[in-house]
Amino acid sequence: MENHSGLRPDQVQNQCLFDLFPDVDEDWFRKKAEAVFLLKARAFTIYEQRPYLLQFKNNHPITGRAEYMFQNTTLIPLTSADGNTQHICLIIYDVTNAAMNKKDLEQIKELLGR
Repeated sequence: MENHSGLRPDQVQNQCLFDLFPDVDEDWFRKKAEAVFLLKARAFTIYEQRPYLLQFKNNHPITGRAEYMFQNTTLIPLTSADGNTQHICLIIYDVTNAAMNKKDLEQIKELLGR
């Protein structure tokens, strides 16, 4: 997170995600997170549904054609010993290379289909 956001851990600890990253769709994310808390089950997003959660720059020197980092995410409930879930873990996967490869493949298919 620090490498992509430029924010150190001491700057973000105990801060609201939506204040730190105002481009996050708050309503959408809250609904996704509420399901994780309620069901105590993981939730996933893929870049085809939503290209990114946090709009980070694409830092790929070779495949730097994308304007931003395409992301898949996993939201994991963090359940305490007493069975309560008060926190979630958010894992962000950089899938920019896969997204760009798929885009290239679609363009080639379109050219061949003409």
